[in-house]
Amino acid sequence: MLRNKASFWIYILDYILDLRNVLCA
Repeated sequence: MLRNKASFWIYILDYILDLRNVLCA
């Protein structure tokens, strides 16, 4: 379960970074 939670946060962080790249572009 902990591993799933970790990959969930990695997914969220990845999404946020992607969003920032789009907004800053």
